[in-house]
This record gives sequence, C-alpha cells and structure tokens, in this order.
Amino acid sequence: MLLGAALVVLLAASAQVACKKHKDDPNPPAQVKTAYVEAVHASPRTADIDLKIDGVNIPTRVKYLDKPGAYIAVQLRDSTMVQLAVNGAVIAQGAHKLVDKYKYSLFVYDTLDAVKKVKYMLVQDTFTAAGAGKSNIRFLHLAPQLASVDVDLFAGRDSLRLVSACPYAGKKAPDGKFGPIAAGDYHVRVRSRSGAASPVVLDIPSLKLEKGKTFSLYLYGLINGSGDSKLGLQVLTHK
Repeated sequence: MLLGAALVVLLAASAQVACKKHKDDPNPPAQVKTAYVEAVHASPRTADIDLKIDGVNIPTRVKYLDKPGAYIAVQLRDSTMVQLAVNGAVIAQGAHKLVDKYKYSLFVYDTLDAVKKVKYMLVQDTFTAAGAGKSNIRFLHLAPQLASVDVDLFAGRDSLRLVSACPYAGKKAPDGKFGPIAAGDYHVRVRSRSGAASPVVLDIPSLKLEKGKTFSLYLYGLINGSGDSKLGLQVLTHK
C-alpha cells in the first residue's frame, strides 16, 4: 500500500513538472495553420495546368472547365506562394496572405495568346446561410473579349437582373461574397455592354439552382471561339 501511494505521488509530481515545463517553454511548438483551396481552369486554348502551392505540387493537373471535386488543404506560412505551369513552363505566379481555416477558389483565366497573359485570382469564399427555399450565388466575368456584361435570369413571367454592367475581372479579385436567390430553374441571357447596343451574346435555356446550395456562376471563353473555346457559362457548386 505504501509503495502504491508513493508511486501515485511520484506520478503526480512528474505531471506537475511536465506541465510547468511546457508552460514555461520559451519556444513552444508552433500551431499548424491550414487554408483550403479549389482550382478552376477557365483559360481557353491553355493546356492542362500544373499547380504548385508553397513548393508542393498538387497531385492532379487542373483541366480546362473541369469542376473541382473538393478543396485542397494547404499549410500556411507568412506568405503562400502560388505557381502555375504548362509543360514545365511557369505561366503565372504570386505570393498571397491566406487566413487560417478559410476557403478559397483559385480561378485561372485569360489566354496564352500573343504575350502569355494568363492570369489567376484567389477569391475568398465567404459562405452564409441562403435561407428557406433559396440558393446562394455569385457571378464572375472571366471572358477576356467582353468589356462588361448584364446577366438576366428569367423564371416564367418573372425576371431578375443578376449583375449590371459587370466588368471583365482583369487583375482585381471580387470580394467573394455570395447573395441569396430563390432556388429554381432559370432561363439566362448575357448581354454585352460595349457601345450603345446591348446584344445578347449568350442564351442558356435552363440553369438549375438547388435550394440550400452555393454556386459560382462564371462567364468564360472567346466571342469567336469554337469548341471548348467558345463563349459559355459554367456553374460551380461549392461543397
């Protein structure tokens, strides 16, 4: 009994010493900070992209207009370096300050034509509850040959202007916020706002927005493009 009691006292004392040592340690182990990134390739006539974040290659190449399956966990440093390459040649890169536990969408856009002007932007995905019977949605203009556009949604006799005179993304990333919209099936028209006229450049008979889900709707492609390079509207569901 005495031996057992002595052992308990010894273990308790050891635990107190260990706790005090950890508390007083001038160099405690750093906490790992993690952000989450999904990549979207919307650059027409650009081959599959190799994505590297802080020197670590993302295992799967990013393919044109593929929908990402899930966010990729990224361990954060003071500055996070993003690098895009095609066939071993770097086409864009930059350093970014990401926030712990936040999610980001990385959109690659513009083209490699002429002066290799492919761009990308990291958009912070700020999620909020959509509300009963609603979806959350945002729009990004990634079609380099259109200066600005209007996007109208139609449901029966009702219509809604989603965006008005939305400029081409260029180098500026939007704030990443989503807005609520009644869930349902919509007819979509995209109009160009170049000059006095506003011609319809894209007419999509059906766009289904499911309630409770969050979507990025982005314009991509070229006005006179063909095949995959033609003007189009893609829907990305965030999970």
